Amino acid sequence: MPDSVRITLLPLGHDITVERGTPLQEVLFPYGVEFPCGGNAVCESCKVKVISGSLAMTPEQENILSRKEAEQGWRLACRCKAEVDITLEIEQWEAHILADESRFEFKPREGFGIAIDLGTTTVAAQLLDLRSG
Repeated sequence: MPDSVRITLLPLGHDITVERGTPLQEVLFPYGVEFPCGGNAVCESCKVKVISGSLAMTPEQENILSRKEAEQGWRLACRCKAEVDITLEIEQWEAHILADESRFEFKPREGFGIAIDLGTTTVAAQLLDLRSG
């Protein structure tokens, strides 16, 4: 492409070449990035972090993103266009571990128990001594 830019997507390392001025929503959607609000800049689900290069900050983004987020390079992909070569970190691709602070109280007892793991493609089971684990 004569007037093209290169976009690198982290953490998966995809390299994409697109025409300059292409909306990031068009670029990222085929790679699984979701835009639940339809690209109306209200849900913040399409946040990307600029690692290298630059993306312009629009007034809509200034109203939604905090000053700290903007300074750290976060942008809303639904409001950005690829104008220069950029490297982006896609927030939706980061692993988020959800856990609460509750404690599990374990009291050893006599007998046996069964632990079962129902996975997507496999099932695993194990017989456990409840006293020793």
